[in-house]
Amino acid sequence: MTVLGIDALIVVASSAHGPEGHLGLPRGGVRSNDEHDHLTDARAAREFLAARHEFAAPAGAPPMTELRRLRLLRDAVRSLVRGDVQSYARRRDALLRGARYRLAPDGTLASDHEGWTEFCDLLIPPLVALGSEKRRPHACGNRRCGWLFVDRSANGLRRWCDAKACGNRMKVRRYRARH
Repeated sequence: MTVLGIDALIVVASSAHGPEGHLGLPRGGVRSNDEHDHLTDARAAREFLAARHEFAAPAGAPPMTELRRLRLLRDAVRSLVRGDVQSYARRRDALLRGARYRLAPDGTLASDHEGWTEFCDLLIPPLVALGSEKRRPHACGNRRCGWLFVDRSANGLRRWCDAKACGNRMKVRRYRARH
């Protein structure tokens, strides 16, 4: 498997979101217009993660152990979003204890495992990097979305996961509220 980066980690961390966090995503397992979690079961996790373009999800559904690790990864990132560095560090350390790595011939870090275990292992280095980055992850300013993003804008004032989707929705809502 290729090296996974912060964008792949953000996708996993955004697996719990609001009804407007589904722009171009499968709605399998989504029964209402409420907040929902795509990591509640293995089938929903596979469907959600397989639809992403940031990475190639492993074949089949994740086993329960890896589903728990995916949730722990998500919770660690969400702790950073809330500014709870202690909770982030506790979850990060728990994830690090179970991971096993080797140095690949090209000089990158590789997992000693395959499949979903490898996928989870390869999300831990971006999690560690995210904790030491100057720009922390943020939640979308659209409360009905809940998608996360890392603000890489020049001025550091980004508010939306996607300006064309959530940014536009929120501008239209403000306009309608005024008129």
